Amino acid sequence: MSQMQTCFPPTTKITASDDVPSITSQTARTLHILPDNIRLPSITPSDLPTLAKTLENLQTTRNSEPVASKYQILVCIHGERDCRCGTKGGRLISSLRAEVDKKGLTHLVDVKGVSHIGGHKYAGNAIVYPTGDWYAHLDDQDASTLLSSVLSNQPLWSKWRGRMGLDKKEQIALYQQSTGTCQPPTQTDQIDVTYLLPDRSTCTLSVPIGKRLMDVGKENEMPSIEGTCGGNLECATCHVIVDPAYEDKLPPVTDEEEDMLEYAIGRTKHSRLSCQIYATPFLNGLRLQIPTMTPRPFPPRGTSIRTYTTKRSYSTQPRDFKSLTREYGPIAVGVYLSLSFLTFCACLTAITAFGIDEAQIKGWFDKFRSMVGFPPSPTPTNPDTEPNTETNDKTYLPTIFQNPTTRQTLTTILLAMAMTKLFLPIKLGITAAITPFVAKKLRNLGFELGTKGGYKSAAVRVKSEVRERTEMVKSGVRDRVRRRDKERD
Repeated sequence: MSQMQTCFPPTTKITASDDVPSITSQTARTLHILPDNIRLPSITPSDLPTLAKTLENLQTTRNSEPVASKYQILVCIHGERDCRCGTKGGRLISSLRAEVDKKGLTHLVDVKGVSHIGGHKYAGNAIVYPTGDWYAHLDDQDASTLLSSVLSNQPLWSKWRGRMGLDKKEQIALYQQSTGTCQPPTQTDQIDVTYLLPDRSTCTLSVPIGKRLMDVGKENEMPSIEGTCGGNLECATCHVIVDPAYEDKLPPVTDEEEDMLEYAIGRTKHSRLSCQIYATPFLNGLRLQIPTMTPRPFPPRGTSIRTYTTKRSYSTQPRDFKSLTREYGPIAVGVYLSLSFLTFCACLTAITAFGIDEAQIKGWFDKFRSMVGFPPSPTPTNPDTEPNTETNDKTYLPTIFQNPTTRQTLTTILLAMAMTKLFLPIKLGITAAITPFVAKKLRNLGFELGTKGGYKSAAVRVKSEVRERTEMVKSGVRDRVRRRDKERD
């Protein structure tokens, strides 16, 4: 296979099949060329350069075997590459062969299992020749319908992925002309996916068919959906909990995904990595629960408190100062302290401008005492006969505070601080609203002050440990593969 890929141009699709060769040899192979339906026996590695030039010049000078079958259906059954193809492809090819035998079409239709045709996530996959039509999401129940479409030369549009030899625009035009639609379903169809958030609210999004749900979560700032590894099955930071009603509509969990789920926080038996889930028509109405440290039961439909049907900004959701500091670290603290300072300056300016002094405060305090039933503070009856009363009243204070100007300044500052405390709810709301934007601007400028998901928190350490352990596991797997390949050689 590797030698053929070297000799032939990149546009040539090369795959192995389960077809029984006409010649048994350790080096010679039988080559089946499609869509020309030419079968060349006894091809050795030394023949490949010459054969590549021959095919490039469209000259078939070699002796070829007659091919009785007019139609070729290639089904991906490469279970070692991806279990989805091994499971669905195996059932599909068995059903197709049984259908061909049942209708007596073995002389007309040849069904082969092949190693890899691309797009394991679309299993079961099949290519039909000579038309070159690609099909996806085929089940064993589709065998009869697919066979009828092949014999009638009418593509099975509901499972159609495209046609070889045509570019994107030509395929769209073919679909439009054949089905009478303005756009192919892979371009316009969308499904609704609902995220169940930790605060028991929901967020419903319209997701295009074929889009990866991890990317949807990141684009819409879903909490805990980070995809640190980029969807390469190297972490569990895109962990979600799937609605049990949709589990049978998802591809099975691979060994690599199962390994990463071991590190998922709040894992349940319905946990999946959203990087392995793609939007399909069968998943319309899917619900995904954002996991928490303590696993929660999956709620029945209609139990959410708040529902958001548009893209939601998490800077406006209810949160306390503790959650802000966890997510944005010193950025949230800096924003809050800046607002507090500005509020204090505004209160101090207002007190100074209105001329509030110590005597006025005493008068307000006496009125308050009278309102609650206490007698007013005693005052001198004849200030002229007791000129030193005020001075004597302050003898218990330190010398620095006996100055009336100092006392008035301190009183003004303390009053401004007290007034600042009254604005605490407003300051927290403004902090929650503007902190995400400030953090985004600072991070765009290169300031790594805080990390999304927790600043120097346990989550960061867990991610680091997960990466290290993942690298160790991958390194061990690569070593085992190398040893196995050496033993085979």
